Amino acid sequence: MHYYISFGLSLLLGLLVLLGSYVWVKSRTLNHIPGPILARLTPLWLIYYARIGKRYMAVECAHKVYGDMVLISPNHVSICHPEAIKAIYGNGPNALVKSQFYNAFISLKPSVFSVIDSREHTHRRRILSKAFSSTALQSFIPTMKHHVSAFTSKIDSIAARSNTVDLLAFINYLTVDILSDLAFGAPLGFLEQESDLIAIKTSQGRHIEEHFSSMISEREHLAAVLGISSYFRYLSPILFDPFIRRARKSSSSLEQLAYSKVLERFCRGQNKDDILQRLIDSHGTTEHHQLGDRIEILTAETVTLLIAGSDSTANSIAAILHLVLIHPEVHKKLLLCLEDAVGSHKGPIEFKQIANVAYLSATIIEGLRYHSINSIGLPREVSSHGLVILGKYLPPGTEVSVPAWTAHHSNHIWGDPQLFRPERWLESDIQQCFLGFGKGKRACIGKHLAQMQMQLILSTIMLRYDMELESKDLLSSEGFLNRLSELKVFLIVKA
Repeated sequence: MHYYISFGLSLLLGLLVLLGSYVWVKSRTLNHIPGPILARLTPLWLIYYARIGKRYMAVECAHKVYGDMVLISPNHVSICHPEAIKAIYGNGPNALVKSQFYNAFISLKPSVFSVIDSREHTHRRRILSKAFSSTALQSFIPTMKHHVSAFTSKIDSIAARSNTVDLLAFINYLTVDILSDLAFGAPLGFLEQESDLIAIKTSQGRHIEEHFSSMISEREHLAAVLGISSYFRYLSPILFDPFIRRARKSSSSLEQLAYSKVLERFCRGQNKDDILQRLIDSHGTTEHHQLGDRIEILTAETVTLLIAGSDSTANSIAAILHLVLIHPEVHKKLLLCLEDAVGSHKGPIEFKQIANVAYLSATIIEGLRYHSINSIGLPREVSSHGLVILGKYLPPGTEVSVPAWTAHHSNHIWGDPQLFRPERWLESDIQQCFLGFGKGKRACIGKHLAQMQMQLILSTIMLRYDMELESKDLLSSEGFLNRLSELKVFLIVKA
């Protein structure tokens, strides 16, 4: 009850600007775009649903009522149509820039994900590309294999004690250990300790313990809420919502953890061929910042890598695994394809054995479509030329987005979106309508690393274990990502 009272009081503060919002929106030229009445007047409609973890569902319902173009905030038009994907996320001289939404995701310094300026983004991406080149990715495979081997040893020992395990938790430990090893030069050790509880020294010198997954989810959820309105972001420090205070603490703790690890790496002078070393080398030759600024920039990039490379990857793997297990025909076909490619499941899998298994790749991308870990529409800002889309003019400064979950479940685009059917990706070229890794020059730079992890981890689990879900219900909650609650399975090592 206290939670609802606190959140209600927070929302009441926003009503102070309601009259101003009404006058402002009436002066805009978006009156021709339909949408919920409250959303037309104030961003509080979208803020509310983002705060309670139901934004993508609210936007989906709004599209069902109002059609392809919906006003979901006084200055934000959500568009669910194939034409919109290219218009909003396409490349070229008239490509739209990211909106102010991304300022809420800044950690110390803007990262390649949160930076808005196009030229600065191009510069950052060029630096990061050296850490994600084909050569670099191949050099990361031994690190991935090492941690996957540790994962199977841990799951084997748990299976010997108890047949039930929450695979989501252990897949999360695995992906964090992989990414922290690549990003910091040493894993955080979650697999070994069977927990993501980690000790952090705050900027005030105090020692605290936090759960890593909670820090990430709360930080990202907070940013997804505050990014909707810059006014709300400025008001947030005085709001009564305990979630905001807790999430700010989590965000600060995560930044402090990453900062300390990057600083430690500089002090050690370690020269290891990993992502961080490649970034250090690139920044050393292209940047002219003081050491403190360099460490903050590298911290911002490593925070982004940890979140995108571990949390979203782990949740994607768990969601795909769940979908495979509740679809016996997919399970059987995928297993046959993997056995044909790998043979015996006894030893560790070589990535080259499963890299070109087409049905595995199709199953992964279909799982990403069906569950849509990235469910919301990532906003862009209409340039000074304005934008005409679906025959309607949108003025400069308008925020526009394509809602990923709604687009991924559109009958118009997919025909049978309610079916989990990997074969669709082998039958026709429909990549242009897939938003799982973003689109255009702002697409996820770590896409290929994430795909490699998913291929290797899914193949290993499928070939090594017999599994049965404890529950066929897939429970999830939305912050910035559509994260799973758990993935409990009855599991035994195959004979």
